[in-house]
Amino acid sequence: MTLAQGWDGTSWKVQSTPNAADGTFSNDLSAVSCSGPDRCTAVGDWSGDGRGGVLIERWNGVAWMTQAATVPGGTTAQLTGVSCPSSESCVAIGDDSSSSYAIVWEGAGWTEQSTPSLGGGQSSNLRAISCGGSTGCTAVGERVFGTGLVQPLAERSGGSQWAVQAAVGLPGAQATAITATSCVQATACQAVGNFVDASNGQTLALAEGWSGSGWTIEAMPDPATATSTYITGVSCPSLNACLAVGYSTERNFDTIAIAELWDGEHWTISSVPPPSSATYATFSAIACDGTNSCTAVGDDNVAANATFAEHWNGSTWTPQSTASPPGPNAKLDGISCPTISTCTAVGSYENASTFQLQPLAEAWDGHRLADPEHPDTSRRNVRQLPHVGLVQLSAISCTAPTACTAVGSGSRVVTIPIAEHYS
Repeated sequence: MTLAQGWDGTSWKVQSTPNAADGTFSNDLSAVSCSGPDRCTAVGDWSGDGRGGVLIERWNGVAWMTQAATVPGGTTAQLTGVSCPSSESCVAIGDDSSSSYAIVWEGAGWTEQSTPSLGGGQSSNLRAISCGGSTGCTAVGERVFGTGLVQPLAERSGGSQWAVQAAVGLPGAQATAITATSCVQATACQAVGNFVDASNGQTLALAEGWSGSGWTIEAMPDPATATSTYITGVSCPSLNACLAVGYSTERNFDTIAIAELWDGEHWTISSVPPPSSATYATFSAIACDGTNSCTAVGDDNVAANATFAEHWNGSTWTPQSTASPPGPNAKLDGISCPTISTCTAVGSYENASTFQLQPLAEAWDGHRLADPEHPDTSRRNVRQLPHVGLVQLSAISCTAPTACTAVGSGSRVVTIPIAEHYS
């Protein structure tokens, strides 16, 4: 079964949401985009009885409804990203076992858009999408060759047609993964991820920039003491300002949260103060609502149930006070900031008694992550559907301080999609 929850300013309330009719084993929503308080689209996939397919759900301000879409790939199809630049325009990307595809919503239904075939025995996976306008979207991921070589992949839509962009593979890279992208406009995008150095097996940071005519490798430094680096998110509030976040594993086996700043010409490491006494801290996602206001979230091991957040003011990072959920293994996986002083982050934590994962939402009001229902804490009370465990919220989109939608998955006997709406 599915789960949706709505926030009315006082509490989270369960909303009625549908499952895929044949999703008897799993239903998972992995991405969401909102163009307004009453216009959200969430995408993912379902499986059951040896079959599967894509899952699309649409919020109209009152209810969630499934939407039908015909995509290639049949039982192996999945949707991995969605971007809605306007109330009547959404573009979703995904892949099957061998190729990627795109579908578009223009107010009446979903239609497939032609995406290029890579040929040569290559398979492709698209992981993220960003639309810099109503007629221009960039999707990123990777292409896999028959030899096992993995190279970056970028595809661009200028309307109804998609074309492969020449994303640059690094010489000597064994595997390259682009995990996130952010487009300020149709001719200005940043894509980030990581690659494996074939000479020593080390995982290193990767950044590429799109200028409207081609992708260019941008030197992204790794921490001097790192043995591996993973870039998980990027947000570009302007043409000459981007922040990318992630984490690195150190020679002493500590894991530290990292951030890198793009000034229009160079990426530089931006010093992130570690949580006190932590030997493990990661950033999972970042959201910027201006060049001088970005918030990154993740988790650390300061305590068994510690979430982690820091704010960028244009020159320095400052730790933010986050909630302590009533259970261990807490983490924040997604964040959206509609204004400088308001952010909402989502994730999960473990119920200490049942060991089931529970949904978690935290809201930043400009001073601390504050729960309107429990002002003495920094956690919003996200309700758990009865008899459902292993619940995780993985992505969120906010169009205003009081209008957010978060999605993820949960399981009982089957995995279920989850949507929670903050109104």
